[in-house]
Amino acid sequence: MQPRPWSHSQLDKFESCPKQYYETTIAKRWPFTTTTEMEWGKRVHRDFEHYLLHGTPLPADVAMHQEFLDRFKDQPGELAGEERIALDRDLKPCKYFGDDRIWYRGQVDARKRDRARGFSHLLDHKTGKVKNDYAQLMGFALYEFLTQPDIHTVQCEYYWTQIKGANGRTFTREQLPELWAFFLPKLDRWADAHLTDTWVPKQSGLCNGWCPVTTCEFWRPKRARA
Repeated sequence: MQPRPWSHSQLDKFESCPKQYYETTIAKRWPFTTTTEMEWGKRVHRDFEHYLLHGTPLPADVAMHQEFLDRFKDQPGELAGEERIALDRDLKPCKYFGDDRIWYRGQVDARKRDRARGFSHLLDHKTGKVKNDYAQLMGFALYEFLTQPDIHTVQCEYYWTQIKGANGRTFTREQLPELWAFFLPKLDRWADAHLTDTWVPKQSGLCNGWCPVTTCEFWRPKRARA
């Protein structure tokens, strides 16, 4: 099997457990269930996009985020929102769908690109619990450096709605080798699993009733609370 295009979410799912990734994403033997939290997250993304791009007033329940969004919007540079990005196997920009050479996909929730300063500021809105995992942002930075030769510094941030705060990392073009060194071992494992059709289960706490793949040898029901 030829390796599928990777994204942060797909690669993260694969790294957590190759077997779960295969069963739920490729074989699709287990249905995907949309949660209330996911629907809320989609709505917040839509509200933020419409405010940033079109000036549509924020609904009352997310209006407390306007100050942060205004600071981002007031920066110099070209503004984009909910921007779908993709690279082909030659590391060139390509269509998000409909290109059989797609290698990478991502979606940047908000972007300011200031070519005069050689600077881009990228945001990803998060409505869940705060985490210090910057892999998704590193993929955005990699794409920006590969496709925008006049950009030399990329500030990538998560905006966490639960705390009304942001965290992230700033990368320079000189750090491209560091970005590649982070992704290449993961992508080697990704490609090898596809090419050999080998999906080894990885045991973790998620096996205790949280994983949908109940036929896995490591799956156990949730423990009853005392």
